[in-house]
Amino acid sequence: MLMDDDKDLILFEFIRLYLLRSKNCPRRRPKHYLTRPELLPNPRLISGWQSIYTSRKDRAFIHVLGIDVATFNYLLASGFRKAWNSRPIKQTNTNKAGASRIGACSLDAAGGLGLSLHYLCSTMGESALQIIFALTPLTVSWYINFAFKILLKVLCELPEACIEWLNAETMRENSRLINAKHADAQYLDGAFGFMDGLNLPVTASSIDIKQNANYNGWLHSHVVSNVIVFSPDGTIMSVVINAPGSWHDSNVARPIYLFLRDNTPSGFFLLANSAFPKLGTGEAQKIKVPLKLGAWI
Repeated sequence: MLMDDDKDLILFEFIRLYLLRSKNCPRRRPKHYLTRPELLPNPRLISGWQSIYTSRKDRAFIHVLGIDVATFNYLLASGFRKAWNSRPIKQTNTNKAGASRIGACSLDAAGGLGLSLHYLCSTMGESALQIIFALTPLTVSWYINFAFKILLKVLCELPEACIEWLNAETMRENSRLINAKHADAQYLDGAFGFMDGLNLPVTASSIDIKQNANYNGWLHSHVVSNVIVFSPDGTIMSVVINAPGSWHDSNVARPIYLFLRDNTPSGFFLLANSAFPKLGTGEAQKIKVPLKLGAWI
């Protein structure tokens, strides 16, 4: 079969231009987020959050928000509701000094506090929060940032939220609680709290120095290290957070050793594992390691 060379060249050039255009044409990115038609219509009336909030059950609040109903209401009444209803949500297209439009917000003050606490207490992605609170992605981000600033200010002004070292009287009461709980245990007289490490996973940084700093060889993963000192009732009395994951717990806890050495009366001590040094001997020992079940000397 004979073919016209001129026509063939024209055809090949057309195909080449078509393929080149297709290659340079930007691809339409798939939407991996929810839009308003895919969510419940009114977040103030019907949503997963509204079901939890209207139940007023401590069990549900503690499971989802980490606090009971009374504490939730206390935070609202301690300034969160007033700030949520009086401050404008700062956006690039709004007047930062303008008045807040209470009725125009997708969430009321309780919803804003619930969203921030839910975000802090869970490991779910923001897409799940969009379903629970019936909010679009951008609104979720705006409200979380807005609520965090208010919540931080409220907590900084609440005496109950202050993290402080205990006095001798409180240490004595904590020791009584621990010994009452573990009546058969020995050598616990004077124990007023517990100290433990907490490693939280983080994404590996592309910068080698940061990547190596957060790599924990024992866990074979990238983490940030934290050490928490807490009372038998769960109250945190001291904490060191966001230390490099490559550090040993004994190094992370150095600021806490100062409290134990300078602000802890003789005869009182913390219970911890063998990762922490004893800080003294006999009555002056500030950290003790209880025997585990089945262990013997």
